[in-house]
Formats: sequence, C-alpha cells, structure tokens
Amino acid sequence: MQATLLPPGLVGGRDAVGSTPAKHFTTRAITWAVNQLLTRDVVISALARDLQVGWRTLWKAIEGPLQERLKEISDQASVEALGLDEHVWRHCGPHKNRMITGVVDHTRPKRGKDGKTKPFARLLDVQVGRSGAVAEDWLASQGKEFASKIRIAAIDPYRGYANAISATLKEADMVVDIFHVTKLASQALDEVRRRVQQDTLGRRGHAKDPLYRARRLLLTGAN
Repeated sequence: MQATLLPPGLVGGRDAVGSTPAKHFTTRAITWAVNQLLTRDVVISALARDLQVGWRTLWKAIEGPLQERLKEISDQASVEALGLDEHVWRHCGPHKNRMITGVVDHTRPKRGKDGKTKPFARLLDVQVGRSGAVAEDWLASQGKEFASKIRIAAIDPYRGYANAISATLKEADMVVDIFHVTKLASQALDEVRRRVQQDTLGRRGHAKDPLYRARRLLLTGAN
C-alpha cells in the first residue's frame, strides 16, 4: 500500500555504498515515518520507497524511536491517577501567555514485598495556557478509553481545572494535591497569627514578640 505524500526537506545527502540513493535521516524524517506507521494503514516498504531507501535501512533508523513511542502509548494507556497543575514558564518578555498547564501521571506502581508503594510522577504533556478549556480539550483529545481508566484526578484549587475534570472524567474522584492543601493551611494559620497579634498589641509583630518568634514553629511543628 502506498504511503502519503512525502513532505519536502526530510532527507538529504548521499549513501557511501554503491549508487543507491539512500539518505541521511533527519529527526523530522524519522518522526514522520513513525507517525505514518502509527496513524495510517501503511507498511514499512511503502515508506522506504517514498524515502528512496531500502527496507533494512529505514527499519534500522526508526526501530528505536518506534519502540519508544509504543512504550509511551502503552504507559499512557495505564494511567489511573492524573494530575493537573499550572506553571509560569516565562516571567518576562513580549509573550502574551506566560502560563502553561502540566499534565502528570501519578499512578503508583504495584506494591513491593514490604507492602508499600513509592511516590511516582511522570510528565505526560505540557499545554500552553491555564484555563478550564485548555485542560478539557486535552482530556477530550485522549479519547473515552483513556478517560474511563482514570480513578483519581489531583488538581490545584482552581475552578477551571475542576470544571474540566467534572466534564470529562465523570467517574474519577477529584482531590486537591497535598502541596496546595499544605500551602493553604499554612497560609490560614499565618493569617490567624497576624490577626491575634493585631488584636492583642495593636501592631505588627516585632522580633521579640512571642507570636512573631513562634511563627516558624507554628508552621513546622508536628504537634
């Protein structure tokens, strides 16, 4: 079966063996060939003809990248715990959108002989922008099979992400990740400390004030 039309600029150079017009593969050429194999009804021999190389030459170039892509697809199919979080990717410059949405796999591995599991995080994708629409579009693009396997969805306390989870992952339990829970709890405790300081002394804390001296103990003490 014939492959799709070959985009220009994928290969270049000459083969040093005989007169065969084999080429030096660019990263773009390898990516194109792997995508053709994974997304279209095409065989390697058809791709080799389009690239003007032999079957073995093409297979040697794409075998490694193809196996990596297949492993990524397999790993993504087993995602049961998903995390969504924002990040500022650029703090200055002319770019209008400085925020990105990170998608992370938090699925814990199987329990070991000691009966415990280790924390796990694997970055699945990064999307430009921070909104419910960005998150919902990404989740919808993964398909119903991917969504049906998600059991836990961890987010930061942002309504846009919560709406996206509610719309696309209806069977998942939505939780707020522990970092933001701890941050919010610490912030609330610190605000109480400041309010008590103002109510009792009528001013902000000074270095020798008991509440000011205990501010770190309040946030780090286990009791």
